[in-house]
Amino acid sequence: VDVSHPKYKHYRAWLDAEHSNKQMMSLKSALNSGNESARVLFAMSFLILRGIYFPYVSFCHAIPDLIVAFKNPPEGVPTWTGYFLMGMISSFAILQAYWGLLVGQQVKKALFGGGKDEKKSGKKKK
Repeated sequence: VDVSHPKYKHYRAWLDAEHSNKQMMSLKSALNSGNESARVLFAMSFLILRGIYFPYVSFCHAIPDLIVAFKNPPEGVPTWTGYFLMGMISSFAILQAYWGLLVGQQVKKALFGGGKDEKKSGKKKK
């Protein structure tokens, strides 16, 4: 949870109020640096594990194994179960890759700066 985000106005007001001594300022600084570190670790781990590794495992290992397994399905298991599993695994893997793309765009925006392009948004620069 990003407690140092501006949307938590009551929390920010409490930190900036009469509690703004040296000890509280060091706590505020520690919270901000801890928050930024957690955001970076989340983005890196999400991109590596869920944006890249999960789709790779799904399409290169799980689905081919299901195809082989359902050429001769186990006794009592309907064939549609294999197709359903393959469809759900591939759908979830595509969703994970899309979320990884969104996180990657946010990382790019944070690293290289950026907002909306004035030409695309239709707003004129003042």
